[in-house]
Formats: sequence, C-alpha cells, structure tokens
Amino acid sequence: MFTGQYTYCGTNHPTVRGPYSGMICSGKWSSYSGMICSGAAVNNIVPWYSMHGVRRARPSAEALEQDKERSIFQAGLIRRALVIRNDPEQSVFDEEFEKKYSVVQRAIESNPDEYTLWAFRREILIAKSESSSLTDDEWKSELQLTSLALQRHPKAYPAWQHRLWLLSDRKHMSKVSQGLRDASLKEEQRLSAYMLSKDGRNFHGWAHRMRVRSILESKSPGEEENMWRQELEFVEGKINDDFANYSAWHHRSVLLPRIHSEGPNIFLSDELQFVRQAFYTEPDVQSAWFYHRWLLAGAPARGNKAVVVDGLLEEELAACEELLSIEKNARYALQTKVHILTKLGRQSETTEALDLLEKIDPLRRGYYRHLRKT
Repeated sequence: MFTGQYTYCGTNHPTVRGPYSGMICSGKWSSYSGMICSGAAVNNIVPWYSMHGVRRARPSAEALEQDKERSIFQAGLIRRALVIRNDPEQSVFDEEFEKKYSVVQRAIESNPDEYTLWAFRREILIAKSESSSLTDDEWKSELQLTSLALQRHPKAYPAWQHRLWLLSDRKHMSKVSQGLRDASLKEEQRLSAYMLSKDGRNFHGWAHRMRVRSILESKSPGEEENMWRQELEFVEGKINDDFANYSAWHHRSVLLPRIHSEGPNIFLSDELQFVRQAFYTEPDVQSAWFYHRWLLAGAPARGNKAVVVDGLLEEELAACEELLSIEKNARYALQTKVHILTKLGRQSETTEALDLLEKIDPLRRGYYRHLRKT
C-alpha cells in the first residue's frame, strides 16, 4: 500500500499522500485520481511511495502536473455523472437521457475504478431488462465497455465484477439472446488468457477465469474433467513462464484434486518432481516452496501411513540437502528442511538448521526463535 503521511483537502477528508499532485478528496479511494470529491485540489507532493515493498522512483515535475490535470478532469466528469444519477426526475426512457448518459460512459472510461458509476449502469440495464427494451447490441456494447476499461486498468475490481454480472445474471439478462451469451462465455477464456499474457500474476484475471469456468461447467455436464485438464495445461504453461506466479500455483492446487478425486496418491509423485524443477532452477522463488509445502500436507493415506509419510519426507529432505550442497544459504530450502526435520522429530538437526537461518536471515530471527519453542 502507499507509504507516506496524511494530508487533508478543503472538505477535511483524509487522503494518503501519493505521487500525485492535486489529489482531490471525497473519502472514496480511486486508483487513478486518489480521493474524489468536490473539494479543492491538494498540492502536497510526497517524494516517494512503495507498494508491495518495491520502492518507486520520484515522478518528474511534468508527470506530476499531468497527473494533477488528469485528476481534476476526472473529478469533473464524475461529479457530472453523479448529478445525473441522483436526479429524481430523470427516466431511463426520456429522449434526453441518452445524451446525458454518455457522460457516465466517459467518466468510466477515464476512471474504471468508480464502483458507483458501474452500479448506475447496472441499474439502467436492469430497468431496460424489466421493460423488455434491452437489446443484444446494448448488451454487447456494455461488454465492450468493460473490455476497454480493463485494457486501461487491468486490476479494476468493479470492471471485472460488472463483466461477470453481464455474463452470469440469468434473471436480468434473460432478454439477451441465449446464443449470444453462450458464445461470449466461450470466448471469455480467450480474454482472460490475453490479460494474463500481459501480466501473468493478475489475480483478478485468474479469479475471473475460475468463475467463468464454473459457469461453463454448469452448462456442460459430463465435460468437466476435460475442461479441468485443458485448464491444467494452460496453468502449467504459465508456471513454466514464471516460477514466481503465485496465482498459477494456487490455480494448479485447485485443479488437481478435482481431476484426481481418488486423492493425492495419484498425482503426488509427479507433482513433487515438477515442483523440484522449479526450486532447483530458482531456489529463491517462494511460490514454488509454498506449493511444495501444500503437497507435503497431502501425504498419502495408504498402507502403513506412518512408514509412507516418513519415507516421503526423507526423499524430500534429500532433495533439499542436494540443493543446499550447491546453494548453502538458500533460505527457503533451509526453511523447508526445518519443517521436514520437525515432522521427523530430529531435534538436534532442526536446531542446527535454525542456527544457520538466524545467521543468514537476521530479519526473521524472532520467527526462527519461535520455531525452536514449538
């Protein structure tokens, strides 16, 4: 999140000081323009901010001025759109409404993070649906608007939500041609694939993909496993593109139990081999180690369980030792070693590994000391 001080606009709403000059405040967060309201522009500039621990360069004076102008322009559009929405005399079916309604679209195109304006569009579509005046072309135009919004801001929550509503609301979208809706649903996975090709870790895109797949599954009983296997293929490609893709690893952990309902015995050995390739290649990538920990939690429940589990843990301990013989200070490998040794009850070796972790990773010294006590 943003790191900085708090400042106030003329309406006394707190707003986080970010890289933007002229943030306008209304108590409602917007990814583009900060806090939007009718108050005066705030001209305080913070020299830097960080997000997810990544320090950002200070923007130039020219960039700050452009952001200020954009913020003021967006605020004006949004105010005009809200006046239209809050007018008690207006009607969706007035001849003049379409002209006024274009302001709402322009405001959304300018800033697709405004929940209120998407909700307004949803209210209008519902009103048209209930009066049987909603056309296929209007529905397609609305879907296209969400596409434009997501191209501008691929992580705009309300744009993704509005798009999913258009595709999944059977009650209010019943006036739209079933064939058109079905065809759009089938094309939807291509859209999410495209969005993920731009940013493979866009969790909004992954979540949307999972939800659309659930809708498709409900429409194609008996085809679920085939869909899951195709999806697993897609996920594997994304993991091979970037071992640090947490979302792809998580997606894989959701799919495998569905494909192999018999339990982890079927896929565990192959998956351990697969994840080893990842952490042998990039031992400092945490996501692969998280997935490895998930696999170990699903140890096989067959035969003499204690013997099977201990044998599996010994194999994975050997894999960690092999990696540590090359990368002696690989933190995640050492953490996994501690986890396995603890499960095997080998206290003295666990203590040695924790001693080394405290030396190479002093930032987490308190965590490692806690592990000694548990």
